[in-house]
Amino acid sequence: MTPGPSAALTPRSGAAIEAARRLWARAGGAAATDAAAPLAAALCAQLTTALGRWIGHVGFVALFDQAIGEAREEHPALELVTAADCNTSCFQAVADAHGAARLAAGMVGLIAALIDVLGRIIGEDIAMRLVEQTGIPSSPRVVSAEMEAGSDAQQA
Repeated sequence: MTPGPSAALTPRSGAAIEAARRLWARAGGAAATDAAAPLAAALCAQLTTALGRWIGHVGFVALFDQAIGEAREEHPALELVTAADCNTSCFQAVADAHGAARLAAGMVGLIAALIDVLGRIIGEDIAMRLVEQTGIPSSPRVVSAEMEAGSDAQQA
């Protein structure tokens, strides 16, 4: 699938990129290692399940397809990744062909694109919170990485 015309015209927001970096780091992907492919697959599965609860499976596939198309503009290593084939073997093929560092950068780009595409529909702040909630949490009560020191952490 090729991205629509808006992909080239819509730069990633700094907030979406930072949220994506936090989520990837929290998932364990901060260091580009041999574990990048299984981490990417696990995070992708969690995003699929959790966001699918909010927007349905068909809605998630449409969101993912748009986001992956946009992310490929900056991260062509993601050419093999699709919503239907978002698994360890797919991500391992990316890592084998392009290296773990490019897979990690691609995952950050994909997560940022998911936030941006969803943010165009529901607003960036809510999109960031939904996406951050779906990642591998550092605490079951934390809603957002930005809120860890806030009121949610105080309720624990």
